[in-house]
Amino acid sequence: MQAEVERLADTRQRRALAVFDVLDEWFHSCDFDCRSAIGTFMEGTDSARSDRDVPPGRLGLSRATLEAYAEQAGSPNPCEAGHQLQLLMVGAIL
Repeated sequence: MQAEVERLADTRQRRALAVFDVLDEWFHSCDFDCRSAIGTFMEGTDSARSDRDVPPGRLGLSRATLEAYAEQAGSPNPCEAGHQLQLLMVGAIL
């Protein structure tokens, strides 16, 4: 997913938004299955790990990557924005 985000974003500042462009493409693919996506997302959660290191399953973007995208977009609080992006990804899938 990260490679797709970086391919679609025409600038580093647009990478946070490109996450949702990639999800949109995924949602419109014939092999998308919401249940599998959420199940995969939840498998990536491990309470023994730091929140910062928990990846959104095998979706291909770690929280740290989302924070970096938020920082590149000019967020005054990239940590919080990365968390919010992660939540929005789950909401979009649901």
